[in-house]
Amino acid sequence: MAQPLGATYLLQQGSGQQFEIMRKCHFHVDIEGLDIVLAAQSVNLPRYEFESVELFHYNDRVKVASKPNVSDMSIQLVDFVAPNVVDQIWQWCKKVYDPNTSKMGYAGDYKKQARIFEYDPGQVLIRTWTAYGVWPKNGPTPDEARSYSDGQEFVKIALNLSVDRATLDAGGSTGLFG
Repeated sequence: MAQPLGATYLLQQGSGQQFEIMRKCHFHVDIEGLDIVLAAQSVNLPRYEFESVELFHYNDRVKVASKPNVSDMSIQLVDFVAPNVVDQIWQWCKKVYDPNTSKMGYAGDYKKQARIFEYDPGQVLIRTWTAYGVWPKNGPTPDEARSYSDGQEFVKIALNLSVDRATLDAGGSTGLFG
């Protein structure tokens, strides 16, 4: 039988990772084909939603799952002077649509694989998510980069990615795309 969790579990000393609360902003994103590791300020992981189909059996109606739908993945990236994050993402966007030539790209050229690495507060890898068929749905325009409301705030890039499929990989994985 499961034991109820309360504040006493959080106050235990020497328990290491057990009952340690996951915190935000402890992850990075690697996208196949980009030469940089993306410092993510926030990530909304893809989520599966399932349609239902209604089946009839005698006088009963039974629902079963059908057609999984994967949501988009949104990432808020930290912009750097060097390496040039915007330029690398812009080159990827041009594989989807090149505004200089007005040509659309081929899916085989712009769809990528992405990995999202989640860490605990001690920087130990906890989870690795892999997203397949990833492509940018918007250009890498810095979010509020021209606003002077807070001069001390760093520049962030909001990126919305389409995802075909996503998996939670068993056990953490280390390393980047080679």
